[in-house]
Amino acid sequence: MPIGIVAALPSETAMFARLPAGGRITLDSGHRVALSGIGATRAAATAAELISEGADALVSWGSAAGLDPALTAGTLVLPARITAANQAQYRTHDRWRQRIACSIGNVYRVVADATLAEAPHVLATIEAKSSLARATQSAAADMESAAIARVAAEHGVPILVVRAIADDAYTALPASARAAITDTGRLAPWNFMCALFTARPGLHGELRSLKRIATEFRSAQRSLGHARAALLAESSPVDHITKVD
Repeated sequence: MPIGIVAALPSETAMFARLPAGGRITLDSGHRVALSGIGATRAAATAAELISEGADALVSWGSAAGLDPALTAGTLVLPARITAANQAQYRTHDRWRQRIACSIGNVYRVVADATLAEAPHVLATIEAKSSLARATQSAAADMESAAIARVAAEHGVPILVVRAIADDAYTALPASARAAITDTGRLAPWNFMCALFTARPGLHGELRSLKRIATEFRSAQRSLGHARAALLAESSPVDHITKVD
């Protein structure tokens, strides 16, 4: 039975295939990978389309912002719970999550019994991360998983979230990094250069922040590459799980 894997950024689907904005591909296993773009609306629409195309389970895949200071970049978060911005609560499928976490955890650090919060916008500052952590008691946050979980619940299919920490709780996102990516997840070099030009009085600090972000994101990508192998190792993962309880 096929699963539908939803990711927001091209770099997050690169370990499966290079996809255009809004693109999707069917893997040899029969599973579908789709590039939704950034945000809840795009993620929900993509998840619903994958289900209409035959997916019997959904995976929210990609990177996350760290809220728990103990989580370093590259830590894989497979949350048990998801808290939406409207306070709705969703659960991932226990047995599926535990099985994948055990496989990955032999090599990489995995947090598999935590809460993931929905971020309604990019968490650009350390203060924004700290505030969301206090409000939700969550270990990490992203902008898409809650929307994908809502679609899964509406259709009665299991959901798994696999997210790697790409910026830890102590890392702020510089303006140039935020400007460099469009809502469809594509790079915007001109916007990036304009943001760097604007930051000229503090250019050295901006460049140091960019270097830190790049290092942390590479750690997240390496972790996701290993998680990919664990996720696809099962020829038919949905055969081992039931529909949502």
